[in-house]
Amino acid sequence: MTNNIRQIRKSKHMTLDQLAELAELSTSYLSRMESGGRGGSLESFVKISRALRVPVVDLTDEYTEGEVLDRVRNLSRTGVNQPTSETSEPMPVMAPTRMLLDVPVYGTVAASGLGNGAFRLSSDIVEWAARPPALMGVPDLYALEVKGDSMFPKYEPGDIIYVHPHRSYRPGDIVVIQEPASDNGEPQSFIKVFRKESDQELLASQYNPEADLTFKKRNGFLVHKVMTTRDLFGG
Repeated sequence: MTNNIRQIRKSKHMTLDQLAELAELSTSYLSRMESGGRGGSLESFVKISRALRVPVVDLTDEYTEGEVLDRVRNLSRTGVNQPTSETSEPMPVMAPTRMLLDVPVYGTVAASGLGNGAFRLSSDIVEWAARPPALMGVPDLYALEVKGDSMFPKYEPGDIIYVHPHRSYRPGDIVVIQEPASDNGEPQSFIKVFRKESDQELLASQYNPEADLTFKKRNGFLVHKVMTTRDLFGG
């Protein structure tokens, strides 16, 4: 059985966590489906197809389009995947939404020698990402490719994250921290969880391994909010 969930998710620059939230599935369950594990029900494929805005038959060859339509109607009659009104038909196949490819994805280079998931941020644009519906018209929006695994399982290496340089951030938000060059080396950046800050320093944390980190503020020190699934798609 062919399973294209991960390939299509990656092509849409969506993390596993984001897709799980949009599809209303647990991250662990979705991960097993992506890996070809057993247990991927038709209802789950329909939810994923809606979240990714592709037909179910693009995700798997287990079902034909006719089988999808017939079985979803049967599921809706039993209260599973029920439509929003008694007269409306379920929509197992959603037409792809055309989004503007105008969000720059800046190059990142892992800097393992610096530790704590540090990376170097380049001003070179390596590709252009689709602008999410809820962020139309937002100036200076940009995207980055995640390097390293310090934020796993929230983000996997290679995931694309969207960053809003003008959005305020609060404790618990994921942020991109950009440290200016110091006497000891080049500028470096981090993706971390913001905890608190003062005029002199910022406290953040990471997931893997769990750790608290303190950053000293200097001229050129920047903190930008990473967009959540709700930020990207509304709701």
